[in-house]
Amino acid sequence: MTNGKTITVLGMPWQKGSTHQLPVSALAANILCQRHNSALSPLDVSASSAFRVLWHFQEDQRRVPDPHGAEFALVNGDELERWLLKLLWGAVAAGALSHEGNPVRALHSSASKEALLDYLFRDGTLPEGWGLYMAGRPDRLFSGEGQVAIRPLVHRGELWGAGVEAGAVGVRFAFGTPDGDPRYVVRRPLQIELARADAPERKILALAWKGSFGLPVTQTRVGDGTTTAYPTN
Repeated sequence: MTNGKTITVLGMPWQKGSTHQLPVSALAANILCQRHNSALSPLDVSASSAFRVLWHFQEDQRRVPDPHGAEFALVNGDELERWLLKLLWGAVAAGALSHEGNPVRALHSSASKEALLDYLFRDGTLPEGWGLYMAGRPDRLFSGEGQVAIRPLVHRGELWGAGVEAGAVGVRFAFGTPDGDPRYVVRRPLQIELARADAPERKILALAWKGSFGLPVTQTRVGDGTTTAYPTN
């Protein structure tokens, strides 16, 4: 769980099945001066809000009947995307990510540090296809436990992206267009809707984007598992 200062992390190779409560700074290293870290602190708040909403929605939809009914929340998609980049870049600098027993020490070789800094601090743009993706997680259980799993995507020792998972919902930052089933990968979704197949209530987390955005994503709980589908327009 992230509250802007700490994050509960599981699923990392170095944890060997355990769970750790870590300060965000432990995954961020000292790659930025204090003034610049302070300038990015609102990103932590946006990420905290997004994950708290997702955990709350999932916890409600584990109950029968849903105690709160239909709900809607809005977060800044650009800030969530930038938080993902900040987290992953810092984790690489801190040596906190590993693959097959070896620390991941570098971002994707095509990633320009100057361009990434421009994106983080001055509303610069990312290369085509880079950024936040909604990563569908079929058959994963809805969960309100408030834990985040970080799963790096590594090729030849370079970080190509990473997924940050909260229960049945996963988002990822990708340095390039990720491969995979297009039903389960949408860049900058307009909204994430959580539903249950046996109930009418819908929970919507809308993402506000300055520029272009993708299709809304609906993740439906069916029995004890989930499926992911995209509404037709």
